[in-house]
Amino acid sequence: MKIMSTVVWISLIVLVGAAVASFWFVYSPHPVGAIVAIGDGLASVKVEVAASPLARMRGLSGHAPLGPDEGMLFLFSSSQKYSFWMKDMKFPIDIIWIDGTRIVDITEDVPAPSGQGALPTFRPKQAANAVLEVNAGYARQHGLAAGLTVSVVGIDGKPVVR
Repeated sequence: MKIMSTVVWISLIVLVGAAVASFWFVYSPHPVGAIVAIGDGLASVKVEVAASPLARMRGLSGHAPLGPDEGMLFLFSSSQKYSFWMKDMKFPIDIIWIDGTRIVDITEDVPAPSGQGALPTFRPKQAANAVLEVNAGYARQHGLAAGLTVSVVGIDGKPVVR
């Protein structure tokens, strides 16, 4: 009986520890990981990089509002028409769709969800292998448009390979 009680307690401790670790992993902030330069000095965004499936799924959900030149960069291994939604978003954004080294589409002023109901999804007109999310109005304010070049440099100054 004592062995069974010990096993139950150890199992409970392991489960609680795993739950706490999972919660921290899922809800901890993304590290700042790169600088996205757009055009020939037109704009520069300090980004948190979402490269893993879990980080891409979480995105900016529940995230504190971004600073004026901050964003999140989603990296994918292939070019597709990925769908994005605004689940648990607290602020509106612009979605900048990138393929290789060029902007291929921009979805401007995507509102944070209000109320209940199905959430709309957003997709680019062309396939993309990266997505940059920035504050709503950023693209217009900086004159961003499809066709502009994009480069991604890590904080260490080395190019980020995509």
